[in-house]
Amino acid sequence: MFLLGGAVEFTGKVFQKCALAEYRPVFLFVLFAACAVLALPRLVRAPKLPPAGVALGAAMGACSALSSLLMMNALETVPTGVAYPVLSVGSVAAVTAVDVLVFHRALTRREKLGLALSAVCLVLVNL
Repeated sequence: MFLLGGAVEFTGKVFQKCALAEYRPVFLFVLFAACAVLALPRLVRAPKLPPAGVALGAAMGACSALSSLLMMNALETVPTGVAYPVLSVGSVAAVTAVDVLVFHRALTRREKLGLALSAVCLVLVNL
């Protein structure tokens, strides 16, 4: 999953540098449709999937496509060395915020330190 996720981001960066911006939605559709086609054999062999699980997977795919589209837009104005760290730290911060606010989980001292260091790193990257 890590390699495929990186490959998707890499192809997005290559597309951003080498292709016309008006083809961006087509590129993302083809990219995510190819992922869906590659997943079909596994889905066919899997035991019966609940419709809610299929809907959740489709929603997650749509969110991922939107995220990729927004990232490609951001890469037009923000340097790559800034955009990807902000995306990574922002994702960790968002998940942590949901964990604390929705699930009422207290952060450990180590987790708080990690978030603080991430914030410091973002400040340093943007200098």
